[in-house]
This record gives sequence, C-alpha cells and structure tokens, in this order.
Amino acid sequence: MPYYIVCNKKRNNPRIDVRICKNKCPDKQDCKAFRIFCEMLISDKNAALAEELPSAAVGAS
Repeated sequence: MPYYIVCNKKRNNPRIDVRICKNKCPDKQDCKAFRIFCEMLISDKNAALAEELPSAAVGAS
C-alpha cells in the first residue's frame, strides 16, 4: 500500500509517494513531513509488536 506525504518543496503537485521521497530527495533529513511519517511508522510498528506479544503468550498457554 503506497503512503503519500505533502512535500513543501513541490509546488504544482505536492503529494508524493514516500518511497520516491526516501530514494530521491536530498532534503529528506530536514523535511518535517518525512520525519513525521517516519516517527508515525516506528510508533505503529511498536504498537503492532506490543499487540502481538499478549496474543502469542495466550496461544502458548
């Protein structure tokens, strides 16, 4: 599933796929939208891992 962010540097069509931004943008380290997306992705992965642990423990009992 593609994820999109709004790029502040693009004027005509600011919506850009995160994979393209990650691979081609030289300013991704300073980009607020890219950093917010990465933080959201990390927190979602942590939440998914936290949800998996109790269900694995219940299945092992």
